[in-house]
Amino acid sequence: MASAFFKGEGFGVSVQLGWAFAMTISVYMGVRISAQLDPAISFMFFALRHMSFGRFLLYFFAQTLGAFIAAAMIFGIYYGWFFYK
Repeated sequence: MASAFFKGEGFGVSVQLGWAFAMTISVYMGVRISAQLDPAISFMFFALRHMSFGRFLLYFFAQTLGAFIAAAMIFGIYYGWFFYK
């Protein structure tokens, strides 16, 4: 998505297919374990009493940390596009 945004091309079906592929692979990889991809899903499991509060906090902080690490990696990869167009 960032590459399509900065280059101004590829905003058609390619972005949607890329997101669909990424989500499909993510779900496929995590289907056999008790991982969720989003803190909202973890909160839902906690609210429905399928998860303890301690496990919810662990998942929440791990998911949030993962999101910040991914954002930092994307920023590092596209640093030149942000400041040196």
